[in-house]
Amino acid sequence: ISPLQHVQAGEGRAGEGAGPDGSESGCDVGYCSLHENQRVMKYCCKCGQLLCRLCLVGDAHEMHRADVLSVDDAYKMRRAAVQGQLDSTLGGNSEMEATVKAIRNQILLIHDNTESVSEQIRSTVSESIAALKRREE
Repeated sequence: ISPLQHVQAGEGRAGEGAGPDGSESGCDVGYCSLHENQRVMKYCCKCGQLLCRLCLVGDAHEMHRADVLSVDDAYKMRRAAVQGQLDSTLGGNSEMEATVKAIRNQILLIHDNTESVSEQIRSTVSESIAALKRREE
């Protein structure tokens, strides 16, 4: 069961700023689908389930209590992980842009060198033709 399947929607949705309980996430995650009158207050990282206080009383999460966080802490942890992935992706884009710029500079240098070498070849060929003509005379 995914966290969303385990919870029925509450009266509110994710809001701006602090939530009614003072949480930073401002997220009203709703009511437990197993215990319909109980608000969800914890998240089990191991199971990926949102839990109410009655879910915590049972033995289902006894073996991994260390993996149970408050919804707010789980939100902060997940947000930090997503932000880290975003920062890494954006940082990768900067590196890629720098690599593309360096490749373009190399292409310009090759183009300039090609023009210079082509001119040298034309000049050498012209001098060789002139030398052959002088020899024929």
